[in-house]
Parts: sequence; structure tokens; C-alpha cells
Amino acid sequence: MSEKNFINLIRTISVEHWNFGLERVKNALELLGLNKLPYKTVLVGGTNGKGSTVKFIQHILVEHGIKTGLFTSPHLIEYNERFNINLNNLPYPVLIEGLNEIKDKIKTLNLTEFEVLTILALYLFKKLSVDVCILEVGLGGRLDATNAIEPDISVLTKIDIDHRNYLGNTIEEIVKEKTKISRKDKKLIIAKQNNETLNLILEDIDLIGSNPILSDDEVKTKFKSNKVKFIFNEFETDYITPSLIADYQIENMKTALVTSYIFLRDLLNVRFEHQKFQRAIEQTSWPGRFQIIKRSPLLLLDGSHNPSGFKALSKSLEKILKYEKAIFIVGILKDKDAENMIDKIIPFSKEIIFTQVPSNRTMTLEDYKKIFSNLNFTYMNIEEVKMFILERCPFENIVVCGSLYLIGEILKTFQQNSNSNINLTAN
Repeated sequence: MSEKNFINLIRTISVEHWNFGLERVKNALELLGLNKLPYKTVLVGGTNGKGSTVKFIQHILVEHGIKTGLFTSPHLIEYNERFNINLNNLPYPVLIEGLNEIKDKIKTLNLTEFEVLTILALYLFKKLSVDVCILEVGLGGRLDATNAIEPDISVLTKIDIDHRNYLGNTIEEIVKEKTKISRKDKKLIIAKQNNETLNLILEDIDLIGSNPILSDDEVKTKFKSNKVKFIFNEFETDYITPSLIADYQIENMKTALVTSYIFLRDLLNVRFEHQKFQRAIEQTSWPGRFQIIKRSPLLLLDGSHNPSGFKALSKSLEKILKYEKAIFIVGILKDKDAENMIDKIIPFSKEIIFTQVPSNRTMTLEDYKKIFSNLNFTYMNIEEVKMFILERCPFENIVVCGSLYLIGEILKTFQQNSNSNINLTAN
């Protein structure tokens, strides 16, 4: 049984149109006996850093001996990446068996694909007896399918403008959507934000009644070369070398540290051990997030897909490229602030190549021409981009960015091309 079988089965159960709301998911959970979950839950929302943060949390909990399920989106290469227990993706036979067990009860509810996937994750995590389930919010928060549960602890990573078509045009509107993953009298861990955003978050959760904890206030860091030391409560780590090296990952690590510490202490009655935290940080891998495939010349893949993400990408590139420049291959979805994204990387670019993203929301050549009429750029289709990378990466610095969907397509090409001599485990 393969990915194709799984996708075909999903599409017989789900509907294509988006219809935001939690009632359908809550009804499905009730029909499946999942309205009261038998495991503890962490719900992680935000704009940037959600995926890395949930992966850090999972690694830390697994190091402490906690059987931990993780549901993420989107996937890079294979659908089953979204369903993970103890750092292992669930095989397709398990996913298909689970779908077959629940489909008759939920197929009349007009659920979207993402809603079905969320319900399947919650069902399988119960069936496979996890201790903890970590859910990454798909879009926004208030009406996202993951928010149909009652989380034991919620987390907000960095919030910025994104998905304007769905979440609103202002930071105030977006904050109101994302803070709704918090719950009255429950802890909300908040990653470092700018002052305006933080004040908006605190105002909103004061109305909700959740208990905020600011990870940037709780954890201090010291740096020595490419190593970092974390200082938190009664302990400090050694100087360690994180496996995910981008500057912005430090804030995600701090958020994961505070979340894991509080979760283990308050909800699982397990003693937090900083040596296990160190091992987790040194071992966590998360493809497509400032993933350095090779260093000389540079080949780097990064799924940043909004101006804030591109700003963080450029800050990390400054240290790696130093005085060199790179060819940027960029694919962007139509609902993104493309102009402000590209502005961030122009100082580091030798050439900019636009391409389509494998999504029906991709920007086209005409879109790029309209927005970037004053920019000298090249356009290639996705197949031309793949050949360009394979042919030029031995000689040129290349950065691929703009969309996780694009990154997944490029990674798939490397996997399929055994003659490319590209090591996908590099970072």
C-alpha cells in the first residue's frame, strides 16, 4: 500500500472546498469517541517557526522517555511525514488501516482534506497509545481543525503578517486569529515577538484568561563561536552545537525548552534533565528549514515564505556568504507579499530565478512580470529549475526559497537522481 492509495482514499472521504469552522471536526471527534482524548496535548500556532518548534519539543520529550505523537503540515516529499510517533513516520499501511476504520462514521460530514488528516492523527495516536500528542496548527488558529481539541498547553511562535486572504490585513487581525488556540486558566508559551505584537497578544489573552509565559524572559543564552549555552531556572547547559544552525532557530529552541520543561513538570510529573535537552537540540533535524546541502559552493534550501521569514533568512545568509553572492531560485504563492520578500534578499543575490510552485496557488510568469517590472530576473519552469540546480550547484552558490512545496519538489529530485552526488543528510 502506497502514498497513492492513501491519497485516493483521503479524496473519497473529503471535500475540496474550504469551509472554515470547528463544528464538523468536533462532530467527527464525538462520533469516534475522541471528544475526551486519552493523552496530553500541546497545540502550537504562530506564523514562523511552528514546524521547527514542534520538532524540538518532540525530540526533548522522546529523550525523556515519553511516547510522543506529532502531527505537522505540510509534508515535503511524502504524505506520511505528517504523522510521526517517536521520531518515526507512520507507514502507509497503518494510515490506510486507520482511515478504513473511521471513514464510514465521518464521510457524510463534508470534511476538508486537512480536517480528515487531523482527525486521523488524533485517532491513530489513541490507537497506538501515545503519552503526548503535539499538533502544529495548519492555518491561523481560531478556525483551524487542530483547535477543535482542548489543549493542555498552547504555544505561539513568532507572529507576523501572512495569509492575508484568510486571516486579515493587519497584525491586530492576525493576532486575534492566532491567540484563540489558548484556553482559560491554561498556560500559553509565547516566543519572542516585537513589542507591538506582544502587547496585542497579551491584551487578547487577558480577555481569554490564559496564563502567559514569555520564553525570551525565561531563557537566556550565551554564544561562543558556533556554540550556544542555554541558562534557565536552576540549570545551564554546556556550550552545544545545534543541528539546526540558522540564527532564528535559537528562539525556537528557547520556546521548546520552556514548553517541554513546564509540560514534563506540571502535566507528566517527570523531572526535566538538561543533558537530555542538550542531546535533543544536537540531534533534531527538520529538512527544508535553512538546510545546507553542501557548503562550498553553497547549496541551501529554506522554506521561508513571508517577509519576516525572508528577513531571518537574509540575516543567517549574511554570516554564511560573507562577501559572496548567490543565485536565488524562488517560488511564491499568490497570497504572499512577494515584493517585500524579494527586497530582503536582493543585497545577497547574483541572479534571481523565479519559478512556479507545485500548487494551484502558485504565482505565474505574468504575476512575476507585473510585480517585478523593474527587476531583472529569469523565469524557469520547475523542470528547468531542477536541471539548473543539478548542473550548476558544483560551481555556484545557490539558495532555493519561497515555499515548502517548492523545497519538497527539489528534495524529491535529489532523491531520485542518484548521480547528483548530493548528500541530503547534510546541514
